[in-house]
Amino acid sequence: MSFYHFFKLRFNTEEQKGKAILIWGGATATGALAIQVAKILGLEVITVASKKHEANLKTLGASAVFDYHDSNVVEQIKKYGVDRIVYGLDTIASETSFNGTYDALSDNKPSTIDNLFFLKKSAINNVKPTDNVTFAEGTTAKGLAYFVLGEDSTSAKGTIVFKSSASIKKDHLEFLKEIRKLIYNKQIKHIPITVLPNGLESVEEGLSLLRNDKVSFNKLTIAL
Repeated sequence: MSFYHFFKLRFNTEEQKGKAILIWGGATATGALAIQVAKILGLEVITVASKKHEANLKTLGASAVFDYHDSNVVEQIKKYGVDRIVYGLDTIASETSFNGTYDALSDNKPSTIDNLFFLKKSAINNVKPTDNVTFAEGTTAKGLAYFVLGEDSTSAKGTIVFKSSASIKKDHLEFLKEIRKLIYNKQIKHIPITVLPNGLESVEEGLSLLRNDKVSFNKLTIAL
């Protein structure tokens, strides 16, 4: 939905010719799906992940993989992108990854950035003087799960109000129609899955694996 609603992309590859997207966190479950959808949409896909996943991510559709461990990773990306990167999707959504995604965007062309949680422009350390970047403020990839019915909702703790709209609902339904075809035709693949067998008792185990960075290019699921 980041692609369809905020980036205003449609399944017309001619419109995306010469444009690139940076997906920070390509080895995450969301990142791996985003790589495939972006490629099908006609974008050149550049991603940031551990270099050990390079072969797998290129199989999914990435044209270049940059290692987030490198201290000059943003400089490497900008040198490769040569002002082509006009979309940025941060699936890690830390301040470091969000700033890195932002810094790698085109310095001149109109660009759009989104992230998986609720990071805003205020999280950026060095705002571009050209002011050419649009932020998907507050209503991001994770948040869209709350918005797709077209009605406002509130977080479980009541601290965040999710503002929806008729246009979000419309874009969601249109995107869902198109993406279902790709799934049924096996054009979209999921990353390897690890099943935790002990039902809800496995929740803490799964969270521990995530906290300790033991999950990479793998999706944890719990069998109920």
